[in-house]
Amino acid sequence: MEDEKGLRKIMEFMRLLAIGLLAVNIYYYCFGYFRSLGWTAGVVEHLLESFTRNTFLFKASWVSKSLAVVFLLLSCLGTRGRANQELKGRTVAGSAALGLVLLFGSDAVRSLTLGLIVHADRGSQYTSAACRARIAQAGALPSSSRLGNPYDNAQAEAGWGTLKTELLPHGTAFASLEEARL
Repeated sequence: MEDEKGLRKIMEFMRLLAIGLLAVNIYYYCFGYFRSLGWTAGVVEHLLESFTRNTFLFKASWVSKSLAVVFLLLSCLGTRGRANQELKGRTVAGSAALGLVLLFGSDAVRSLTLGLIVHADRGSQYTSAACRARIAQAGALPSSSRLGNPYDNAQAEAGWGTLKTELLPHGTAFASLEEARL
């Protein structure tokens, strides 16, 4: 009886560890998004840097996901099902296959390249016919923030600000309209 309780605690810990690994994986690989929402802390950034430097967990996304799957499989080894529950191997195999496709398929979706995306707010200079035509001519995808939601635009505005800062010496402006177009 006591051995079963101890084994159950170990299995629960392995499940918790697997879920924690998946949560850290999501946070690590979507860090830019979480930072744009302001959902980061200096301590967490420092911990992620240490993890990246000192462990193999984030060499690739599949590494931490595979480790989570291993812990989930190990947690199932000592688990007993309900006596009145009838499980069929086909159902379990189908569910496991679907879960693995969803788990590792996210890497394929995330690695899709959409080409150049020009993201800007809904200002008149970006929504003008001339700007839309230039974006189409370059073969880029236009993107803009949602109405009334400035938060999804913060990262793009920071990028535009950096670009303008690096293009122009501090406190200066373009000499002419032609120079600004270049």
